[in-house]
Amino acid sequence: MIGNLEERLDARFEAMQKELKTMRGKEVFGKNMQDLCLVPDVEIPPKFKVPDFEKYKGDTCLESHLIMNARKMTAYKDNEPLLIHCFQESLTGPAAIWYMNLKGISTFPELANAFIQQYKYNSYLATNRREL
Repeated sequence: MIGNLEERLDARFEAMQKELKTMRGKEVFGKNMQDLCLVPDVEIPPKFKVPDFEKYKGDTCLESHLIMNARKMTAYKDNEPLLIHCFQESLTGPAAIWYMNLKGISTFPELANAFIQQYKYNSYLATNRREL
């Protein structure tokens, strides 16, 4: 009976060690969690809910997208890591892939400028009311 209890405790201990290792983010796909996160020091406020963003696919007005994103996140304007972290929720398709490949972004203006540089060609392609 004692031997069986020791085996169960050993198994639970090993399972807990594996879970702790996963939670600490030791290695995911051969990379440390710090390497995978654009803003690893983001602190998400209690009861924070990510707003529903219209998704940017890479083929619409980027200025409108930035404005709508900023307006939905106004309450958190002083939390730049959160602004940067949540921006990915407003992207899909090639734009989401672009975001995943970003490195070295530490402020939201840097992110906005990188976004504008990446998709500024859309401002030349978009038609306005006069052209229609």
